[in-house]
Amino acid sequence: MLSALVITQNEEDVIGQCLDLLQWADECVVIDSGSTDATCEIARAHGARVIHNDWPGYGAQRNYGGEQCRGDWIVYAMMAGHSTMLAYAMVVESNMRAEQADRHDPSRDGPSL
Repeated sequence: MLSALVITQNEEDVIGQCLDLLQWADECVVIDSGSTDATCEIARAHGARVIHNDWPGYGAQRNYGGEQCRGDWIVYAMMAGHSTMLAYAMVVESNMRAEQADRHDPSRDGPSL
């Protein structure tokens, strides 16, 4: 299982697009540090699990978010602008698809002797 973690505060203008780009993840977790706009509502509407945590600093917030994720793998999505997020999500998705294609499925080889 792969989790996507997004750290937010007042990101209503871009959170929907960000989460749309992360739909391939098994779960999206948003750690919000007290948005006063519609960030949390938009994130929930996009299927994200939203958790409030007051801002303890970036590293501590990221670590807290990682503890909330259920996946064995975590993608940390940064709200550094839509074009950055788009490029990042495309690279991660491309790498995941390539890894899945490279996996060898012995059940397709037939019985072994």
